[in-house]
Amino acid sequence: MKIFIPLFIIVLSFTSCKKDKYFEATVLEKGSCGQRLLQFEENLSNVTESISNIYMCNELPEIMQITGLKIRIKYREPQNDEYFLCPDFGIKYKQIFITNIEE
Repeated sequence: MKIFIPLFIIVLSFTSCKKDKYFEATVLEKGSCGQRLLQFEENLSNVTESISNIYMCNELPEIMQITGLKIRIKYREPQNDEYFLCPDFGIKYKQIFITNIEE
């Protein structure tokens, strides 16, 4: 028990100091429903995998909507009231909500 408490504190300190990770993405063209598509260099771990690591978002600033632009973002899954419906029957990419952007 004497060893468990210090070990628990050390583990807790490492997990609480974890920095948010930025993910690198390339801005692609707009999708069939008008939302900008982003292609990521790696799989997004907490979002359901999308086709070719391509996701759609609708909160990318206009100044960054340049096809081929490399950006770094933090993201989260959309909440239930943030999903947008697309009546198109084409490819359905997963949606993400951008929380922070670096160019």
